[in-house]
Amino acid sequence: MIKYENANVTYTMDLNNVKKYIHLQATGFFTEEDGKSFINDYNKIVKTFSTNDYKLIIDASELKASTPQVADILEVLLRRYIEVPFKQRYLVSKSITTKSQFRRLGSQIPGWDVEYVDDAKSLL
Repeated sequence: MIKYENANVTYTMDLNNVKKYIHLQATGFFTEEDGKSFINDYNKIVKTFSTNDYKLIIDASELKASTPQVADILEVLLRRYIEVPFKQRYLVSKSITTKSQFRRLGSQIPGWDVEYVDDAKSLL
């Protein structure tokens, strides 16, 4: 598991090899520094297992909408979510604003294939 905490931001990356999922959970209002750290940690962890058999669960249920500068970094991350071959991809959030931001950015990414859900419990 990877844990990160900085000012008003936290994230975790939990790899479950038994149930075959990686659960990425982010909370708060990310800065550019936080976004770059998240991408670096994500790139490190996905190299440690065969992603084809795993679900990617992106839990943004407590993530705040990003500034335009952070949205640019988020777009890079969303491209990585698609480039890494996962069995299934889910975005968890009840926030219309967060879902809307992900949908808008995702619409610019070829192959954007993410299912939007309100709760992660059934996926874990």
